[in-house]
Amino acid sequence: MIGKLTTNRPGETGVETMRIQGATALVSGANRGLGQVMARILLQRGAQRVYGGARDPGSVVEPGVTPVRLDISDPVQWPRQPRRAPT
Repeated sequence: MIGKLTTNRPGETGVETMRIQGATALVSGANRGLGQVMARILLQRGAQRVYGGARDPGSVVEPGVTPVRLDISDPVQWPRQPRRAPT
């Protein structure tokens, strides 16, 4: 568990636990700062695959993170990214 999320869905109350073990994640900005730390924590918590998005994929250096080219300021690019990530 990495954190807890409050649900706002009709008919549901309480807290949902976010399950990381075995998950696949795409982290934008994984080349530095909070994005890099989040990618590291996801791996430490048991994520099966972590893709690190950055404008320059060569700048993603966290061990175990698969670099992918991702520029979230380009509205044409980001919706297609998850389909392009290797499995």
